[in-house]
This record gives sequence, structure tokens and C-alpha cells, in this order.
Amino acid sequence: MTTSSAPSFCGQCGTQHIADSAFCTNCGTPRPIVAAAPASQPSTAAVAQPIAPDASVPGDASLPPQREYIIALLLSIFLGTLGVDRFYTGHIGLGVGKLLTFGGFGIWALIDIILYATRSVTDVQGRPLI
Repeated sequence: MTTSSAPSFCGQCGTQHIADSAFCTNCGTPRPIVAAAPASQPSTAAVAQPIAPDASVPGDASLPPQREYIIALLLSIFLGTLGVDRFYTGHIGLGVGKLLTFGGFGIWALIDIILYATRSVTDVQGRPLI
């Protein structure tokens, strides 16, 4: 693998590559192999630009759609002691915990209603509820 003096960036996550690394140190995707230019010609290898967070990335197809906060709030109000709201947002372990403790004897369920009402809860991927 050859390197050029110009910085290069990962096409998947936008992190700047470390010289002589075969993979991105942030997301682990393989770096493209760039052929060395002859000494008489400058390198014409294009430098990948960082990807905007809202840009469509081919790997995004595996992510479930974002959850709606109003549905999570209603589930928390009516079925919060059973943990259904946490199952909905993808927090399976927290949902099981709420289910086994009946919503922390009601206290955990009440706190979750407040958290959903103030939009303080994210889904399992860390995305805000819409």
C-alpha cells in the first residue's frame, strides 16, 4: 500500500486516515489501495471528503426507522409498568427490567413518562425520537 503526502479521509465515517493503515481506525472499513504515481507525475488520487451526518450511506439500510416520541409516550403512560415503551425504543434489557419489576414498582414507569414527555430519551442507536 502506498501513501501520498495529502491527507486522506475514510469514505464511510469521514475520519482522517493514519499513514500506512490498511483500515480506518474509527469504523474499521478497509482503505482503498491507491497505485503510486510515477515520480515525474504528481499523484492524481482523489481525497475522499467527509460524509455529512444526514447523507445517505449504503450501510444505513440495516438501521430501523426512527421511532416516534408520541407513540413511546403513550406506550409509557398505558403500558409502562410492563416495559413496552422500552421494547419499542429498542432498549430490550431495560424493557425486561421494567417487566420483571412492574416498572420499578411504578416509580421507574413514572420517571419514564416524564423523560418521554420532555423528549430526553433516545432510541437504541442514540437517535432522538421524532
